[in-house]
Amino acid sequence: MLERARQFYEFDRFRLDTARRLLLLEGKPVTLVPKAYETLLALVINNGRIVERAELMKLIWPDRFVGEASLSVCISTLRKALGENSVEHRYIVTVPGRGYKFAGSVREIYTDSNTTMRGGSPDSLAQREQERDGLPVIAVLPFKNLSEEAGDSRLGIGIADTLITKLGSLRWLLVRPTSAVLKYAEDGADPVAAGAQLRANLVLEGSIRKWADRVRVTVQVVSIEDGATLWSAKFDEKFRDIFEVEDSISEKLAEALALKLSGREELLLNKRYTENVEAYRLYLNGRYHWSQKTQEETWKAIECFEQAIEYDSDYGLAYVGLADCYFTLGLQEALLGGMPPKDAFSKARTAVLKALAVDNALAEAHVSLGNILNWDWDWAGAEREYRRASR
Repeated sequence: MLERARQFYEFDRFRLDTARRLLLLEGKPVTLVPKAYETLLALVINNGRIVERAELMKLIWPDRFVGEASLSVCISTLRKALGENSVEHRYIVTVPGRGYKFAGSVREIYTDSNTTMRGGSPDSLAQREQERDGLPVIAVLPFKNLSEEAGDSRLGIGIADTLITKLGSLRWLLVRPTSAVLKYAEDGADPVAAGAQLRANLVLEGSIRKWADRVRVTVQVVSIEDGATLWSAKFDEKFRDIFEVEDSISEKLAEALALKLSGREELLLNKRYTENVEAYRLYLNGRYHWSQKTQEETWKAIECFEQAIEYDSDYGLAYVGLADCYFTLGLQEALLGGMPPKDAFSKARTAVLKALAVDNALAEAHVSLGNILNWDWDWAGAEREYRRASR
């Protein structure tokens, strides 16, 4: 009988086995009480993001009122188990007045007896393609917000997501997926360090400044090898022309990298997935909420994607956003409770099939369908969809 895929999170010499609820050090179990394990899993799942104390306590003790001392005991237990001391906090970082952040480099993996895949993204396929062809690999980091409006950070994530979609259509370039770069959304991320962690040759980073009805976008491509800036540009447009800005960046980047484009690739590079600015704004908001990784924010993202579809029923990326949200809810259920995986994955499948009905060439939709098939034990189908996404 074929076994269900098992989910693991790896960092350094440690592995979290979610099926057996174990922390392993070089394959050997590390003794943890259940609440300490759940605390570690919550931090690892949200790696790179500050998890507020109140949020952690709600996750770990959903039906009980406990004091912060209980959480402090769990954190102390984990630090000892991970080999941290009072001076060096290599994995669990305390953010004074707020909560904790897991700072280790986490690899999310699904396995069965025949296959090893990275879940939630086509990253394993991208690695194989990189090794096969030696193509340049680029990571597009979320753009930094230089505006006073906090909400503009959503635009920074959205522009990165759009550029990843556009550049991902090119045969001559491998692009790290949105799910891999979201953890670098916080200000201060070093592009060279981020690129090295993502095993990329190049990093595209940028900034956005909005005022009144105008937007200024600056962008540069940095070489991971020596940190040199290979290309930079500045764009000043009316905000309603943000589509023009994204088109210009992708076109000029292709020229700067001297990429040879076929006629089909030129069309894909200039393709717009919606002409409705309000639908696009809602899509950006949805991607922002989804990137926060909490159950509450995921439901907010679902609402945004559904509203975007109301404005444009042919907006394929919005359906993909819905699929990603329901898939996330299904994966979170074991820890957080809520929507049963069977129901969540069914809704995800319905959404992604709608996306493919709108645009069967949409790479993101094939990635999402591959994730669902992977979870449904259909390894051959998942691999087929991941390969389809990389064409």
